[in-house]
Amino acid sequence: MIDVILRFFSIHGYIAELILSCLLFVVRLPRRKLFIVRVLVSVALFLGISYLFNYLETLYLTGHGPMFLPMVKYTLFISLAFLTIWFSFDVKFIIALFLGVSAAATQHFSYKLGELSVRLLGVYLTTVWSNVLYIAVLFISYTAIYFLFARKMKNIEQEYLEVKSTIYISIALVLYTTMFQYSTSMQIELYVVYALYDMLCCALTLIVQINVIRAGKYLREYNVIQHLNYERQSQYDIAKKNIELLNIKFHDLKKMISNLSTAISLDEKYELERAISIYDTTIKTGNEVLDVILTEKSMFCDQMGIRFERIVDGSILDFISNTDLYSLLGNAMDNAIEAVSKIEKPEERVISLMIRKSHGVVLIHVENGYVGEIDFIDGMPQTTKGNKIYHGFGVKSIKNVVDKYDGSFKIRAKNGVFSLNVIFPIAKAKAIETAGGQ
Repeated sequence: MIDVILRFFSIHGYIAELILSCLLFVVRLPRRKLFIVRVLVSVALFLGISYLFNYLETLYLTGHGPMFLPMVKYTLFISLAFLTIWFSFDVKFIIALFLGVSAAATQHFSYKLGELSVRLLGVYLTTVWSNVLYIAVLFISYTAIYFLFARKMKNIEQEYLEVKSTIYISIALVLYTTMFQYSTSMQIELYVVYALYDMLCCALTLIVQINVIRAGKYLREYNVIQHLNYERQSQYDIAKKNIELLNIKFHDLKKMISNLSTAISLDEKYELERAISIYDTTIKTGNEVLDVILTEKSMFCDQMGIRFERIVDGSILDFISNTDLYSLLGNAMDNAIEAVSKIEKPEERVISLMIRKSHGVVLIHVENGYVGEIDFIDGMPQTTKGNKIYHGFGVKSIKNVVDKYDGSFKIRAKNGVFSLNVIFPIAKAKAIETAGGQ
């Protein structure tokens, strides 16, 4: 029985390792319909091709096979690996190609590590224990690669991948693993150098893939934030025009009520003035953009039954561009309003905003209540909304603005109180303002 198993793995060991490598990267992917049937068809195809090449390699050993046979064999199996992923799992072709390359690099790295271990230590072991050593090394290698690489690819999205980069990596790996062939019977020193170089190339392939995912993710986030900033600029322009119209209407209504003073009683006049007072949007802070933001958010807070407390000096924010300031405080206020609107007790629906100079810095402090739990990753609160394509970028937009002006910020959520503190050095602020005025 053991001989049969050893015989099987001597023929099909490569595809067994390759399939296991694939499992590391696809275990959490969504499956296509008839998944079991698709997998069985793929495994049968693997085995059939493996038997075919085993026969051809037998001819090769007798001197009748083509010299390029190993290159064709490994190229075909690596191609079949990503085609199996695409055929069995509900993912785009480019993702299947990307993960197939990851699996091939994992298999080759682990195989070479196991082979090297047996070559170095096998002289002290029996054949059985050499096989045990090889399997143990594979297990350790696969486990390490899963936690270092495969687990980080579980939420991979097509938008993260650059098609050209993926294709280039795929071609490079296939060419390297198929063309760079060497024998274990060569001199031990030379073999160790070749094997280490082999493993280094595979490890670099996995590292490059992780960096491709990260770069794609950061690029997508940057594009989304740029799009949101563009929308913020449009919102600012619209809000400014609407507030100007409201101010005009408010003063027209006040004038009309004043002209009606002889036709209505004082109580009626008072009621009319109180009724239109919600349209009195005049907030003056010393900064036109901040006036628009506070006016807009103040009206919204009135409608939502939120008390909006503020102590602000807008004149100290002149070094920040209109778009950046609207993005910074607009996002901060929107997040605060959304959090407070979920609080049931009216007396706890409060937002506080403070903007002032203190000890050589410009300080912006926003504080509000919240309900539930807020999770933080790397100091950034995570969105609780369903649509994560655009939601969750508000705080990242704030961070981008703060970084742009060499500031710092800190977010804290404890005991039902959420606070955002932003600090800009006054010396840097003056330098930016002076440069902007030249």
